[in-house]
Amino acid sequence: MVKLTAPLMSRQASGKLGHAIQFATTAGGCVAGQRRRPRQPRTEPQISARLFVAWISKQWTTLLEDEKASWAAAPIGADASPYHAYLAYNIGRFKNLPGKLTEADKQHVYPTTAWPAAENTARGSIGAYSAIPGVRKATIRIAFTAVNDNWLITVHHCDGSTTYPTYRNLRGIKVAETLGPHDIVIEDLEPGVQKFAWVNVSHTGKPVATYRQLTCTVTA
Repeated sequence: MVKLTAPLMSRQASGKLGHAIQFATTAGGCVAGQRRRPRQPRTEPQISARLFVAWISKQWTTLLEDEKASWAAAPIGADASPYHAYLAYNIGRFKNLPGKLTEADKQHVYPTTAWPAAENTARGSIGAYSAIPGVRKATIRIAFTAVNDNWLITVHHCDGSTTYPTYRNLRGIKVAETLGPHDIVIEDLEPGVQKFAWVNVSHTGKPVATYRQLTCTVTA
């Protein structure tokens, strides 16, 4: 948003106009120019890693006491606390997500609330799901017909030739322990056709057998 200062709202301007013009006040006066990207812009893999670590860290406080206690037995390190064992184990699993859930050796990658990941409980039964376009964003809306032992939903941005979930393209993650619908908003998207893949996972780390794909056209 641009802020203007009198007289006649024209003496000074600061802020940005859309994603095109940047206003600033310098020693030489007020200037307007093309908006510059940060010298170290956030790449999608960086966004993915930060998002997952932040999310999994916050979930520790929601675990049951017996789930927390199970992490004391995790062989992460003699000096590791249950909390740090939980983080290390789940981050390590997620970093092994290279792609297609249809390949059995690539399914053991999603987080779990208790150690070890038993992957033996049912995730939610999928009902309606859609991608709702917006201005440089999309809302992924997912509902279940039965919750079962569902824990979370992950949404991945499929850019270029990558049409499946990986640890490098996570753009949304949310606890989904009710029928929903559950909305996950993906922001800072380029205008045009955008593709997404999503997965739902049980508390024991068991993902849906096949990831789902969605497409929508984001506006400028």
